[in-house]
Amino acid sequence: VIIKNMGWNLVGPVVRWLLSNKEDDKRKDYFLMLDLLVKLCNPKELLLGLLELIEEPSGKQISQIILLLLQPLRTVIQKLHNKAYSVGLALSTLWSRVSLLPVPYSKEQIETDDYGLCQCCKALIEFTKPFVEEVIDNKETSLENENEKLKDELLKFCFKCLKCPLLTAQFLEQSEEDGNDPLRCFASEII
Repeated sequence: VIIKNMGWNLVGPVVRWLLSNKEDDKRKDYFLMLDLLVKLCNPKELLLGLLELIEEPSGKQISQIILLLLQPLRTVIQKLHNKAYSVGLALSTLWSRVSLLPVPYSKEQIETDDYGLCQCCKALIEFTKPFVEEVIDNKETSLENENEKLKDELLKFCFKCLKCPLLTAQFLEQSEEDGNDPLRCFASEII
């Protein structure tokens, strides 16, 4: 009962430890702790706690924390009843952070991906897939109103992504490298 109601307070210290100790043997234990907290804690409180953690860092740490918390965030959202609102809140927070990352312009910058924008774009597509599939699968169900709200939240996110980072991105020349251009892949998935 204590973990369910107050355990979300432990997520911050666990995540900070994971971010600062990238080469430690105890990482596996901390990932297990994070997974256990995601399973046991109150999802509403945990959602807000995770989004708060995503808003904290700056610079290169933005992509690190997004990549670390996307899976737990998706798990928490799938537990909630008001999914459209939760997805909208999460995507809005994620976009506001990703939009701060510098857009790579050259092939070398895309390959090195110093600030992790390309990795975040790829991870965001994976993050949204179950929600997109849910909208497609529930087109003609009794939950039509909730499904429309979820669809609207996903579309808002797509339009924001078209504006930033995709509007400012330089795409690689169209060739056999199309599969290697993460921004082009992100753009095609968004569209």
